Amino acid sequence: MPEDTCTDNTSTTPPQLCQFPSVPGATQPGVIGWKNSLEFSKLWPRNLASCAAGGDCSPRFPYGQKDSYHYVLFGHSLAIPAWNSRYGSLTSINVVSGVTTIVTTDRGNGINHCPSRVTISGVLGNPNLNGVYNTTVCANSSTMTVSTPGVPNWSYPNSTLPEPVIGLTSGTVTSISGYSDLGGSDSAVTLGLWETRRTRI
Repeated sequence: MPEDTCTDNTSTTPPQLCQFPSVPGATQPGVIGWKNSLEFSKLWPRNLASCAAGGDCSPRFPYGQKDSYHYVLFGHSLAIPAWNSRYGSLTSINVVSGVTTIVTTDRGNGINHCPSRVTISGVLGNPNLNGVYNTTVCANSSTMTVSTPGVPNWSYPNSTLPEPVIGLTSGTVTSISGYSDLGGSDSAVTLGLWETRRTRI
């Protein structure tokens, strides 16, 4: 599969933001987003041209094989939600008048101290919040603010609906080697960002 890059389209209203943008010095090609990108690759037609012409649209990985086969996708790089509701690393989200404040566990002083772009996914109680956003400001290493115009007021946690699958993913990809489901039904192996030595001793 081609390792495409993505550039923001700022000519639209609102702008179409790339989840993992290509910027000078960081082109970020071929990013696999866990787990949607892997699922898309499983469902993609074996022969896209034939499918588009009305022919065979059988997927790369037939659904009937899910309980008897493992699926491994080898790619360039991998992005996983660094903060999520499942493991408690996402503490709270508050949407008030189009401004969303997100509190996570301490992000330290490294590359994710204040990610310039984030993707919010898996919100059930306010699906309009799911999307890609530029970070407006980080008050500290656990609080960030993003502009979310048009999104209704909402908060997490709340007493209305459990939110077990909210994920917050940074737009800057790091050199993670892979990820897998418990038991290995689906796995991704990504070594494209690993540093290599020019000479061996």
